Amino acid sequence: MQGKSVVNKDKGITIHFTSIGRKKIAYGEAMYATKAAIITCLKELLEVAEYNNFGLRKTKDKSNILGYLNFKAKVMIDGQLKHVRIAVVMTKDYKFYYNHEVNIIKENPTP
Repeated sequence: MQGKSVVNKDKGITIHFTSIGRKKIAYGEAMYATKAAIITCLKELLEVAEYNNFGLRKTKDKSNILGYLNFKAKVMIDGQLKHVRIAVVMTKDYKFYYNHEVNIIKENPTP
């Protein structure tokens, strides 16, 4: 997907796929089967993902990073509905895919 882009319908912004997101997924975070499966439909998920919130830049971030646009989406994997959080880095020049995680929803124990 590197070098491609997608327009998010909710915010109307173009999100680019770069080597930074690829490296973050491959080397920067834990990889698990569900997360790997999402890569196959990531472009489509980013297209329909709903904007959730804005995250401030971290002190260790490069100076051109303004912050993080966080999106949420739902995807069906192995017959189960999964909630996905997708982070997009917003820089002074453009926006690019950074990473995604599958939310683990814990059931409340019954008293």
